[in-house]
Amino acid sequence: MFMALSQPLLAVSMVLSSALRGAGDTRATLLVTFFGIWIARVCVGYWLGIVLGLGLFGMWIAWTSDWAVRAVLLTLRFRTGRWKTLRV
Repeated sequence: MFMALSQPLLAVSMVLSSALRGAGDTRATLLVTFFGIWIARVCVGYWLGIVLGLGLFGMWIAWTSDWAVRAVLLTLRFRTGRWKTLRV
């Protein structure tokens, strides 16, 4: 049930990352994905799941935080319009 609530974040991050990659803005999507996975998902997941003892639910929270971070950062990148001036 919890993961169902996070699906819109996943959709936004997938659509915007694909759109930016298609426009040639691959470096920004790489950096956002790297940051989202290694900081938001792995570090927060370890902290919530292992250190705080939330277990699998803590991992799901971290997974959702990864999607939220990526959705916000990719939305900001998309709105700047810098991807329009890139040469492919």
